Amino acid sequence: MFEQVNFVIQQLQRLKKALQAPDLDGFEPDGKDVDDVSESLTTLDSTKTALVNRQVALNAARGDIDAAVADVHDKNISVYAAMRSVYRRDDASLRAIRRVPKRTSSPRQTLVRAEVTAGVWAALPEMPGTTPPATFKVGALTLKAFNAVIADLRSKIEASEGASSEFEVTQAGLAALVQEQGSFVSAAVAQGRAHYAPGTPARQWIDTIPLEPSSEAPGQAEITEATSPVAGTVHLEYQAARATSFTIRRRLAGEVEFATVATNVTAESWDAIGVAPGQYQYIVVGANSRGEGAVSAIATVSVAAAAAA
Repeated sequence: MFEQVNFVIQQLQRLKKALQAPDLDGFEPDGKDVDDVSESLTTLDSTKTALVNRQVALNAARGDIDAAVADVHDKNISVYAAMRSVYRRDDASLRAIRRVPKRTSSPRQTLVRAEVTAGVWAALPEMPGTTPPATFKVGALTLKAFNAVIADLRSKIEASEGASSEFEVTQAGLAALVQEQGSFVSAAVAQGRAHYAPGTPARQWIDTIPLEPSSEAPGQAEITEATSPVAGTVHLEYQAARATSFTIRRRLAGEVEFATVATNVTAESWDAIGVAPGQYQYIVVGANSRGEGAVSAIATVSVAAAAAA
């Protein structure tokens, strides 16, 4: 799912870049301009983020259930074994105990077994042979405590099922968006190719928009030029086979960590202005719908201070 989402996001990014080119001035596929494509990108990206958050919440809820189910499962077995032993000579009680369901392959089945067990427990007479007469319990586990454990499991099952429903609704919405936007990009390319002749600059922009996701992750990125043409600026040029976007990171010489300074860059060049003076190290990594490729070798750029006005 996320692989297809990432590919459509990359398609829209390429389309947006093309529509910003002077060569495509006035071209509005399906009547949509750059602002419309930007809005589609924002919607698609925010819905993707929402699905990721739903997945995290669902995973957490399922983790809570796993622990609760294991606890109730163990208590079900202990209570059942103790009941059969204590009431082994009480035919009526023993018949009720033996009817407790044993199948517990799902959280709901574990809950049902516990609920039936609690019902049988509540109906049991006082334990045979106890003086003074005593109600049934298993070690320190009383019926009240057992019911509390059941209530906790029931609550966690309901929370998990609610999280699952929210995830499914968000996933369906994202799938519909992906289908809609993917269809729009295909139509935009078809309209562009019908409108602009092969070999023209406008057609070259249209042809940068991919219609099929790459079958492989990008190759290692290569920085082919790294300069500071004017004080306070940086200019990079780079490439990576099969990459549809790039991430650029930098650090001051001597620092340990690289900081990301640009993401989702679709052009094979990048410029920064207002850069403080110093010696900087840059790395670039290419990405496509299959993920990221290998990081480039480090390129060093010395930036001079801008002259005072």
